[in-house]
Amino acid sequence: MRKRIFIIFVVTLLCACCLVACKPDKDDNGDLTATYGDIYVNHAGLSARDANSIAYKVELPSGISPYTNSKGDYSGAYDKRNNLVYCLKNVTVQEEGKEDTTVTTYGFYSLDKKIIIGDGVVYADNFSVKYGLISAYDTVDQECVLMQLNGNALKKVQSSSSNLSSTFIPLSQKYVAILKNSYSTYGVYRIEGESLVDCNLSFVLNSSDYDEITLKAVDDYIIVSKNKKANAYSKNMKVVDVEIYNAISGALIYNVYQSAYTTATTRGVFYLGNDKFYCYEELSSSKDDGYQYKLLTSKETDAEETFSYHKITIWTYDLKTGDKTMITPDRIFSTIINKYYEYEVSEEVSEYIEDGYNYVSVGYLRDENKLATIEQYIIDSDLNIYVSLIEHAGSATKYDEYSSDFRDVLLTFVDGYGFSEDPEDDIYIYDELGNTVLHIDGKFTKVYISNGIITARKEVDGKRYFVAYRLDGSVIIDESRGYTDLCGSTYTGARVAFSGGYALVKSGSTFFLVGSDGRDSGNPSISDMFINSSTPYFASGVYVTKDKTSGLFGLKAYDGTVIYECQFSNIVIDERSFGEVIFYAKDADGIWSVSIFK
Repeated sequence: MRKRIFIIFVVTLLCACCLVACKPDKDDNGDLTATYGDIYVNHAGLSARDANSIAYKVELPSGISPYTNSKGDYSGAYDKRNNLVYCLKNVTVQEEGKEDTTVTTYGFYSLDKKIIIGDGVVYADNFSVKYGLISAYDTVDQECVLMQLNGNALKKVQSSSSNLSSTFIPLSQKYVAILKNSYSTYGVYRIEGESLVDCNLSFVLNSSDYDEITLKAVDDYIIVSKNKKANAYSKNMKVVDVEIYNAISGALIYNVYQSAYTTATTRGVFYLGNDKFYCYEELSSSKDDGYQYKLLTSKETDAEETFSYHKITIWTYDLKTGDKTMITPDRIFSTIINKYYEYEVSEEVSEYIEDGYNYVSVGYLRDENKLATIEQYIIDSDLNIYVSLIEHAGSATKYDEYSSDFRDVLLTFVDGYGFSEDPEDDIYIYDELGNTVLHIDGKFTKVYISNGIITARKEVDGKRYFVAYRLDGSVIIDESRGYTDLCGSTYTGARVAFSGGYALVKSGSTFFLVGSDGRDSGNPSISDMFINSSTPYFASGVYVTKDKTSGLFGLKAYDGTVIYECQFSNIVIDERSFGEVIFYAKDADGIWSVSIFK
């Protein structure tokens, strides 16, 4: 089974996560009519880079520079979710009776509002931004500060400790938990405008009975998950109990698990939207103890197959009506992810699937012999299946002769064509109706489509090569050319190419531009590309130039178009998903600017 995105979060996501509700369209016969075009987010292909493709060009105030981490890396300075640039500034601190000291203060520049958030305050570098809330520590006044993106301070807590995560716990865009005393008691507050409203809900998150107690807000419910380590040596947590509270009234609505917990128990709770929860409880069993499904545990050897045996109970619970509906466990959704849990999994699922559709990253399909196969699905809040990895179920998927093996679930769509970015085997290309329009045999990774050209890395005899195909399957570049890599980005390793008709490829230690016809392009020249310690500085469609006389840097498009003349003393390129390029540059006067190419 191929590893898919988010698979590593199987254990940590066995706690409450939330899903947005949707009501699928149906035809006159009541059949679901959603297509891939309805389910997946469709991204536009990349156009040629020039000054007109810059979405933002902002000069930072004097003395302000983009944030760098402990390794001196600028690539984490831009926060796409909140359109912020993390900044730092050296300031002089005056304290009575002491010599003035120079310290580094950290802040936030809003590209929307063109303001420095928290200007003049000396913040430490352990800040965090989550759910549109900024947590930062004021080192002068020794306060933990919770701010909104407009700089409004919602709460200040006097503290000699800068441990922000122990002071503020953002639960959603609407709710936050705040430490009330030194006994790990947290109160839950609702954010209304620029104020906090006490929900009259308090929880002690430090208990000798549990290794971890977590809070999560979904809609107007607060989920309290109580967890224990799987064993004395494990870092992974297992859900023990889950309680659900009404955040408006403060009442306990539902205690999910009534039975006693044992180490042989695995539990999960997932919010489905529309006031419904999907819950399951799994117990280790034996072959002779009425098990409901089994998993193959032996490795692929000549030894006799061995299995683990399990009993499982699955149900949905409606908080409005109190209805508990039992589900026959032929399909078990062990981990469900959508955009509301993006901070926890550090991936933006909403860049792949639309509102109302949810990604089952780990599921189990039970056959007539009770043997379970690991599966993945796209589902809605009513548990309707639209796409499956192996089962060939799904009302939105058209299976054909190309689909006898796997149907990828979490697809990237660009210009109306869907694909898996890391299939680890054959390439499949789908249209918006779910038809397979192209199948290429091989072992591929780093697949992408741009301007009608499919690019990928192909493994042949243990070596990897950059290859490219047209959408009709004809070859533009194959492994015989000997290109060891497609160069898409200096920092992220992205391999998005052919924006403006060119790809930057590597052969040995030499870099070439290749045109969309597959020919090595000696023109335009990239002889002015800045290369430092054999590393060029480039991103999708653009590269850094250096004037050999002045030593200053500039920026060009692959077709030779000058975007910025050589005028900068320092530059950084940072590429994000789907070809977005962040360009930081410092001019001769020491002023940093931030350009964002969409």
